[in-house]
Amino acid sequence: MTKDAYLEMCEQLGSTPDEHEIPVEFSDLPLEVEQAYHVYNLLPDKIDSFNGVYYGKQLEVAPNMLEFLEIDSKKDIFKIIIIIDSLEREEINRRKKDGR
Repeated sequence: MTKDAYLEMCEQLGSTPDEHEIPVEFSDLPLEVEQAYHVYNLLPDKIDSFNGVYYGKQLEVAPNMLEFLEIDSKKDIFKIIIIIDSLEREEINRRKKDGR
């Protein structure tokens, strides 16, 4: 559900929007998170094609990518990339295990 859809639903129901239930949109995130997500999507994947295991992104490329894109706060953004990679890797492998 998008933020707009949630707010419209609350309006139709005559209820007050709960700040904790409003869906977060990409544009609501800090600039560093947006930059980290964009760099993350540019990184190549590491996959064991024989066993079908997803190892995440090739994080060793990230520092060069951050430097090339002239992004400030490289250390903080790299930490966010590591978090994104960990969550994404767990989710992909969980879905693979569950057969989805």
